[in-house]
Amino acid sequence: MNIINEKKLENATIELEIEVPAERVEEEFKVVFKKIQQTAKIDGFRKGKVPLPMLEARYSGYASEEVAESLIKSTVGDAIKEKELNPIAVPSYEFNGLNRGEALRFKAIVELFPNINIGNYKGVPIEERTCNIQDSDVEKEIENLRTHFKKTAAKPEGTELQHGDMVKLRYVKLNIDNVERTYSAVIGEDADEYAIEQHLGGMKSGEEKEISITYPADYVQTDLAGKEVLYKVKVEEITRDELPELNDDLAREAQFESVEDMRNKARELITHFVDGKTRGEAKSSVINKIILESAFEIPETVIKAEIDSIFKKEKERMAERMGYTSDSVENYTVEDVAAIAGLYPDEYSSHLRVQAENSVKVMLVISEIVKKENLKVSDEEYREYVLKQAEEFGRDIEEFEEIMANSDFRKNVEKELTFNQAIDFLYDNAAITKLPPVTVEELLKQDRQERME
Repeated sequence: MNIINEKKLENATIELEIEVPAERVEEEFKVVFKKIQQTAKIDGFRKGKVPLPMLEARYSGYASEEVAESLIKSTVGDAIKEKELNPIAVPSYEFNGLNRGEALRFKAIVELFPNINIGNYKGVPIEERTCNIQDSDVEKEIENLRTHFKKTAAKPEGTELQHGDMVKLRYVKLNIDNVERTYSAVIGEDADEYAIEQHLGGMKSGEEKEISITYPADYVQTDLAGKEVLYKVKVEEITRDELPELNDDLAREAQFESVEDMRNKARELITHFVDGKTRGEAKSSVINKIILESAFEIPETVIKAEIDSIFKKEKERMAERMGYTSDSVENYTVEDVAAIAGLYPDEYSSHLRVQAENSVKVMLVISEIVKKENLKVSDEEYREYVLKQAEEFGRDIEEFEEIMANSDFRKNVEKELTFNQAIDFLYDNAAITKLPPVTVEELLKQDRQERME
């Protein structure tokens, strides 16, 4: 076996041009025909007794394929060892056939493990948002909690409608179809000035009257657009949500010790959310800057595998949002999902590829940091993690002890923990500029604007 030429292609791929001498080819032909002779059945000859010249004439095409396949597999393996290559997938081949008596020449396309030439990863300049948590943020969280314990009560007969009331109506479109219908709405909640509840001012529970609404020609509800509709409306019931009084009794019902404890826990919750959000953004910023300053060689096989993984997860999330089982969307194509998302297939495919490439690059950066900084998980860290998992999932500790003994389980846990160690290392070694603080409301508003853009 001779490696005639070696060419480096894009995306961590190498092309090897290999030649197998004619003498080696002939040896393999003899081996193949000997095997054929042992099993061939030809009329007039006993099994294993068919003359070789007759077999060679009849099975020459089949033998050539067998010889080529056998020689290519064995010689490529030898070439990979000789060149000390680290392939990530089975090599592909290019050759123009094989004639007995001639040397075998072919090309092997070998995709290697992804490679990264990492840029500077210490002292990376980034900005981090900060947030001032105010008493009003805490009170808003308390109000949200109070709504979980609200009670809905009917207002007495003859009570006039007020902003925030829930009204149950019975109505008929007198000049349209004269069909009685029911309708419920919260007064002041709908911004549509043509909504029925916007025209009930002064009405009381149990009261009935006629109202007229003229809809514009471009009204969103096309069956009403451009029409004047005469409604006969009756207020069947008026209800209102009543929030419980904020006191220690409510706090205890909500599993807190007191109102003060409720406020302290609410502040802790908001602080945890804000810190996790702003720090998470900063960590992502560090990794993204390192990616921009690094050079990557990633074989197409790896990108395609990641695209398949992301696409599968997106289908599962889509199924969950739509209330389907994951099995029901398993056979959905890119075109199917793109149509549901309101995108062109090419646009959606491009979106998947960008995600996949970035995901692979993140993993390469993290793996390189783990290697360069020799990050490891101690036995104590591993055990602490597992015990915490057992506690969170309410599992028996003895049962988790058995799981911990599983080498694959430990390998996966260590992979996750070293991933987090690497990210923390990058953050701790970054040159962070803290931005002027904003309120929690402003922080969330900025996020909404960024998503819209």
